[in-house]
Amino acid sequence: MGVYRFVLAGLVVASHCGILFAGYNEGVVAVVSFMLLSGYIMSIIINNNYATVGSDHIFYIDRIVRLAPQFIFFSAASLILLNFTKIGLEHLSWMEYNSCSTPILLLNFSLFANNFNRFFGSCMLLPASWSLGLEASFYAIAPFLLRRANRLARCAAAAASIVFFFLAYFGMIDADLYAYRLLPGTLIIFFTGAALADPSLFPRNAAPILWLCVLALYLWSRGAPAIYDRPFLKEVLVGLLLGAPILALLSARPFSAVDELAGSVSYGVYLNHIMLIWIAQGYFGVRSWGPGSFAILLVAASLLATLTYVFIERPTLSWRRRIRSTRRLPSAQAVHHI
Repeated sequence: MGVYRFVLAGLVVASHCGILFAGYNEGVVAVVSFMLLSGYIMSIIINNNYATVGSDHIFYIDRIVRLAPQFIFFSAASLILLNFTKIGLEHLSWMEYNSCSTPILLLNFSLFANNFNRFFGSCMLLPASWSLGLEASFYAIAPFLLRRANRLARCAAAAASIVFFFLAYFGMIDADLYAYRLLPGTLIIFFTGAALADPSLFPRNAAPILWLCVLALYLWSRGAPAIYDRPFLKEVLVGLLLGAPILALLSARPFSAVDELAGSVSYGVYLNHIMLIWIAQGYFGVRSWGPGSFAILLVAASLLATLTYVFIERPTLSWRRRIRSTRRLPSAQAVHHI
């Protein structure tokens, strides 16, 4: 799945370059697929390594060590870039940096808080990190919902999330927030990924039935322009419609060295590409992205991500593997790379 993760990261980069496919924001489709992947992988990791009572805090340490090193590095790099280069003096469409207070900027270094950036302005050092904050919200409750809670409680949580999603979808609450950015309406997406990894979590055929319902909703919404044209709603549905079958197919494919490399690079690309876009805008005068300039950007992001993986993230891998090896069930399949 590492190659798939890299492709998804590339789609996010394309969307932030203003490149759209057939009127769809492919970055949103990719983020929804990342949510599905997160639910799928967390189900496996928790089941294999953290299923016993009293292991939740080790799971949280595992997740922090996985996400924090590169996140903190690129947050600091972005802060330096905006403060000490001419890029910080320009008006950037991504954020209103000059209006940011020091406490809010420091809050950017808290991964979890970035999911709530809409509530404290547009002061984002890493604008794409809001989705990492969303994942952190899911991690906070994943051990309980995926292993401690019974099926009835999980179904109740899934039903509540579906209600939130429908309220957002039909405009009763903020659609962008509750159908895409915050956990109440997106928990069902994480649950769908988890159900693909472990069908016993929910009643039989829950994931296929949900997929058919999403398909029906998507087809119906195409005849309702007021809903279909609302930002990101159609992309969320397409992300589910495409992401779930792709994930199911890839789950049967053996993991390879190419997957390992691509997956390792994808996280850094996701974190660093907007900073590289700022540099391209500020120092090279790039205002629009064609195939050539986009390819250069993606190569540069991949090379930088490779360096930060080797020198910042990889040193933590052996420690994470030792933690998991001491807690792994005898029959469990290891998932070391995520």
